[in-house]
Amino acid sequence: MAYKIVHGLAPVYLQEQVPVDDGLHVIRTTRGNAQPDGLKLRYPKLSSVNATSKLRRRRPSVYLPEIWNKLSIDLRAIDSVDSFKSKLKTSLFIEAFGES
Repeated sequence: MAYKIVHGLAPVYLQEQVPVDDGLHVIRTTRGNAQPDGLKLRYPKLSSVNATSKLRRRRPSVYLPEIWNKLSIDLRAIDSVDSFKSKLKTSLFIEAFGES
């Protein structure tokens, strides 16, 4: 879902609930080049009343940015949904079980 939101493939109502962070964060690639990272999701503003409620933490606007922004820029920048799913699965497998 986060991939589709960032790449403009999700329905408008989802893109409005979980907006893309328009701040240009500069990241360093493995080659040492600086590139703007426009592929992050914006964290919602938390009201003091509901900031820690269990129900609020389950909202996509709260958990999607946290999970999506932890992914590597190489993974977030993949162009096709099928390639993203494949690389994500590989990445999660390696994280869980190590490289063989």
